[in-house]
Amino acid sequence: MHPIRPVVVAVATTTALLVAGCGDGSTSGSGSPATSSPSASPTGNGIAGLPADQILAKAKAALIGADSVRIKGTGGTGAERFDIDMSYVGADSAGSLAVAGQKIDLRKLGQTVYLRGSREFWTGIGGTGAAELLSGKWLKAPITNKKWAQLAELTDLSKAADGILEPDGPVTKGQPKTIDGKQAITLKSGTGAEEGALYVATEGEPYPLRIESTKEEGKVDFTGYGEPVKVGAPPSELVVDVTKLPGA
Repeated sequence: MHPIRPVVVAVATTTALLVAGCGDGSTSGSGSPATSSPSASPTGNGIAGLPADQILAKAKAALIGADSVRIKGTGGTGAERFDIDMSYVGADSAGSLAVAGQKIDLRKLGQTVYLRGSREFWTGIGGTGAAELLSGKWLKAPITNKKWAQLAELTDLSKAADGILEPDGPVTKGQPKTIDGKQAITLKSGTGAEEGALYVATEGEPYPLRIESTKEEGKVDFTGYGEPVKVGAPPSELVVDVTKLPGA
């Protein structure tokens, strides 16, 4: 598996477009929590006996169907290093992404996405003009607008699942493994520096539990399935609506 990096590229590209659209250029809040928890059988779920591609398909479906989940991890080196910490509940999400040490806060409520970067981040993306306009502010954009649609690659769970669980070539089944006390089956894909492993729960729902590179440092954990998550809009006085800016 080759987690996150295509998503990082998509978000970085979209951020540059957001700054261009401006002409210059905490992940918590109030909202409706998810309170239901998925039921889990204490016995094996049977996926360990399936072919690798079927296990992957069931893991992706389980992730997309989860009431809530937290995806957190890190990987890569230098300019390609990333840190991700995103929580998802229904159609909403909140969290952060850092690329090469530059952090972006993200929130998605329904069809609206919010993005906030530091002064240093905006300076690097769009210069001092962008930093003056956007430092300490949240950019607000409709995710239905094609110009901002790539943000859905990270803030929408179903699309994030497609990117995060996309294998690098054929998938093969490995050995059972215990991940944070949970029994799992290993799926492997890729070769060389791109070789990675996905661990899928073999008890209860076949949730993804972890992705890790087998050749370079980095792992992404999937936790908090079914746990309450709150997502709220940023304060209105800190929001810059890109649809109301020249050239948007």
